[in-house]
Amino acid sequence: MIQQAIEMIGSDNIENVALNCHKAMRGCYVIVSDNRDYKIINERRVDFNSKYAGMDFYSSLISVNKPIASKLIQSNNYFTFFCRNTEKLTSEDIEKYYEKLEIPEKYKWFCEWIKDNIKRLGKEHKGEIIKVFFSGTREEYRKLGMKYWMEKAISYTKYSNELGAPYGISVSAKKPYSISRVSAPLYTKEECLKVKFFYDILKGLLRRGYNYLYIDDKGIYPANKDIPPTKHRILGGIFFAFTMDSKGQIIIQDMESVINYNRFLIENRKENETGKNRIREIREEKGMSRAELARKSGVPLRTLENWEYQIKQPTDVKQLDKVARVLEVLIEDLI
Repeated sequence: MIQQAIEMIGSDNIENVALNCHKAMRGCYVIVSDNRDYKIINERRVDFNSKYAGMDFYSSLISVNKPIASKLIQSNNYFTFFCRNTEKLTSEDIEKYYEKLEIPEKYKWFCEWIKDNIKRLGKEHKGEIIKVFFSGTREEYRKLGMKYWMEKAISYTKYSNELGAPYGISVSAKKPYSISRVSAPLYTKEECLKVKFFYDILKGLLRRGYNYLYIDDKGIYPANKDIPPTKHRILGGIFFAFTMDSKGQIIIQDMESVINYNRFLIENRKENETGKNRIREIREEKGMSRAELARKSGVPLRTLENWEYQIKQPTDVKQLDKVARVLEVLIEDLI
């Protein structure tokens, strides 16, 4: 079903959707200039600036279990250095990180800057993850991030050195919708990367307060128990419910095919339970009779009666739009 969701989003589009859904975690973000000066910003500034958001997105690890060198360092390229437990960090950890990344000669000063400043930044912002960004173009960040992800997003099996399972998919009684590597279909590196982007979408939405996602051929519609999806009707889509474990990994709790989701019917059913009807309330506030509303809107009187007495639910968007225009309100005010 995840593959079907990826196809609905679009294989060529899923990276951009994941980037747009990305939300920076709480932390200390350090922007270092070419002259080695720096400024500190917070996660809200990162989310507001598309360049910073892209730098952060493309610098993340697949998992803390797939580091470049030390597990203390949570970034994936030489333009960035992410670390939470800076007090445990050693000079050897830093040097090994940059050595593994084969940093070009002109950028080797990054390593020295980190050794000179990271401990102090950790003390000044104790308890927060320190994320350092050096000057680089968005495309440079993307190129290095994609190189790391392409290598690490796949877990090869003993049966093939070309095909494997998306990294992190494992069987667990507490994760009923995870897939065993033994029974899971095998994918190429490119296909595993698409799965990684799909999980990035879920992670970004969860950080924004959403733990449900509806998908159809026209888009994605996040929701939670208090906020329904923005689209009124979804036909032939997929629903996902998800959460995050203590290690920051996304767990899909439920996924179902959506044959026909109609927000109008669901929300009006709630109004039926309280005995309220917004169409009648607004009409009466405007001092307009039902017959007058029918005449001005062109919606049959019997239809309005059925709506107001809650015999039938309003499902015709065009008719609702006509009524809303006459009453000088939005469709959302009527439902």
